[in-house]
Amino acid sequence: MTLFFYGLERRIFNDLFKQPRSEDRDQELKEIAQEIERLLSIYKNQDRHRFYGVSLWENGSQAVKLIRLVLAPDATSTLDLFKAKEVELKLLVGQTVAQGQPLSAFLALAYCWSTMGVTVPSVAQQFPKVFQQVFAQHYQKRFGAGLVIKPGKMKFRVAYTPLNTSFANRTQTITLDDIPDISRQTGQLQPINDLVRESRYALEGYSRHLSQNPQDTDSPKALGYLPVIALQSWKSPGIDRVKTWLAEQFPTAKTRHKVILAKDILPLWTGKKGSPHITKAELKSMGNLLEALDYGLEPDGRHVQIDVPAETQIVLYRLGADRPTEPSPTYKGATLLVHLALAVASGTEQASTIEQQALLTHIPKLPGLGPTEQAKLIAHLYYLQAPTFNRLATRLEFLTGDKGELGRLLIAIAAADGPLTPSEIKHLEKAYKLLGLEEKSLYSDIHNLRTAPNPPPKPTTKPNQQTRHGHRPGQNRRIQGNLHPPRRHLHRRSPAHPPPRLKAKAKTTAKTYANLDPKHSALLKHLSQADQWDRSDLLPIAERLGLLLDGALEVINEAAFDLCDEPVLEGHDSIEIDRTVMEQLLA
Repeated sequence: MTLFFYGLERRIFNDLFKQPRSEDRDQELKEIAQEIERLLSIYKNQDRHRFYGVSLWENGSQAVKLIRLVLAPDATSTLDLFKAKEVELKLLVGQTVAQGQPLSAFLALAYCWSTMGVTVPSVAQQFPKVFQQVFAQHYQKRFGAGLVIKPGKMKFRVAYTPLNTSFANRTQTITLDDIPDISRQTGQLQPINDLVRESRYALEGYSRHLSQNPQDTDSPKALGYLPVIALQSWKSPGIDRVKTWLAEQFPTAKTRHKVILAKDILPLWTGKKGSPHITKAELKSMGNLLEALDYGLEPDGRHVQIDVPAETQIVLYRLGADRPTEPSPTYKGATLLVHLALAVASGTEQASTIEQQALLTHIPKLPGLGPTEQAKLIAHLYYLQAPTFNRLATRLEFLTGDKGELGRLLIAIAAADGPLTPSEIKHLEKAYKLLGLEEKSLYSDIHNLRTAPNPPPKPTTKPNQQTRHGHRPGQNRRIQGNLHPPRRHLHRRSPAHPPPRLKAKAKTTAKTYANLDPKHSALLKHLSQADQWDRSDLLPIAERLGLLLDGALEVINEAAFDLCDEPVLEGHDSIEIDRTVMEQLLA
């Protein structure tokens, strides 16, 4: 048997491969390959056919593959890429390059792992299908249809070491002149290695979570660490639980937004009750998983790094067909407009429903916002507490358009529910200063708004008293039912006979401090009794006053900035009091 195989090797390498290609030569090579395969099937279970440690089985198999590569290189197109041998992948890549075709994502990945000395990441060994999906997404994003390699001068060569020692050179080399060898073109192939690294990073969150929680493979929290591209085709009971929960929150197609408390989603995500807040990592995982199911969350943990207390209200919303990966400059400018408008309209209290309605009516008119960013902006409006002017100046670069028009829009929103109050005018002065507008133009714009004729009222229907509109986390009551955009039946009150505003009704003889209202003044006075407070001790105090703690503390700090240019409160779970600033506020 061994001597017979020696003869076949000499016929292949010493005679046939040195002849010009012809029909007779190729036919004989096919017949030899068939004969070797027949012998291997007979002797494959016998170990005596060995020569200097080299298996006849191994050499026979290699000889057959070599013959097939020479006779029909195109046959490699049917390879299982992630099980193919290195020589087969090199040949397939060489064929693709010779034809001027781009490398497919999977071919590039298989070639990288097999021939470029790249260690297969452990996360790719654990989740090969998921890793391939993620790599393909990154690859398509960078190269579109695929990476096109420019062929070099080196030609593809295949080496074979015969069992027969009578060959002058033990290693026989076969060259395929029409196929380039790209193994030395590492510069053109390096981007593939970079994308492997990026894909590994994209799955590290899920891998890290499983290393710490090996049994938690299917909770929404765990699945949320996967990239969106992987989640879109993922099927599991964990995904089904989230889908069922979302269907309960959005019972009809008309439900576009839903305000909930953070503690209402925590048991679904973590599988346990009583968590004090949504962590930064959990908030990010929520954004990933919800996007894969065509929903969004405000705040979005992928773009902001915050912990969300359990009692804080958050907003779910339906995504549009467009899916921007990052907030656009236009959206950032629109969020700044919303902040400015609410800061002007609310002062140290909550903006009225009519003021929110005026702002919501304007959002669809903002240019450059797609359906998803419009829905996200409305959710952002519902999420905001009474905002302040702190740090807004650093974001003015995102505001585009005529600053004067923006200023007049702020006036219109603040005046939507009646005549401007002194507090609103004070905040408008701040807004105009931020926008770089002169103070005298503010009063000119206010005068023009007051003297402009009111449009005739349109017929309206009686508002549905069961529908609650325009809630934000600053409101200290839990949302029940669905949240719909505010109705269009709300009208601006006539300046001639305005009904008394809610603020005007809240007359009190309680002492106030630092231009704060009685409730915030009472909380400030209580805070002054100690140098440090635990957050848990302040929650019941704020609740008795009818305040949401986070918003109230921010309002107090805003007053401190106004008077002293520095905050009076520092910290989150443990809140420290600046004594010097506190004394000035109480003076």
